[in-house]
Amino acid sequence: MSKNKNNNQIGKQPETKTIEKDESQKGIEELLKEKDKQLKEYEGRIEKMKFDSLLDEKLTGSRARNKQAVRALLDMEKIHMEGGAIIGADEQITAIKAKEGYLFESANTGSTNPSGTKERVDLESLSDSEFFKMKFNKQ
Repeated sequence: MSKNKNNNQIGKQPETKTIEKDESQKGIEELLKEKDKQLKEYEGRIEKMKFDSLLDEKLTGSRARNKQAVRALLDMEKIHMEGGAIIGADEQITAIKAKEGYLFESANTGSTNPSGTKERVDLESLSDSEFFKMKFNKQ
């Protein structure tokens, strides 16, 4: 028999490593399981972020001074998200307002800046009626 350039005998196939079909199928299945696991984990994270955002909006709307403190008083097992809305928080927030009112700003407080202090008003820029309304009505 003659030999070609690659030192292989003519008519004989070069040896190649073959992967068993079972091994490759197992590898693919493992990768698919890992992908599904990661996908569920990411979807769970996204749902938690949506829930946290909606609950924060609800606490802001209730005029909570410290959202983390109010959140610590909530029974989170009774609160859930349904159709993009938080269910079960309103009743609890109302009960906390009644019991721990200092955690919330009252509706008649003046506007505050982020540091919590009342904004200063330039008295000279006010008209007489605005000045008297501010001084004597204190709404």
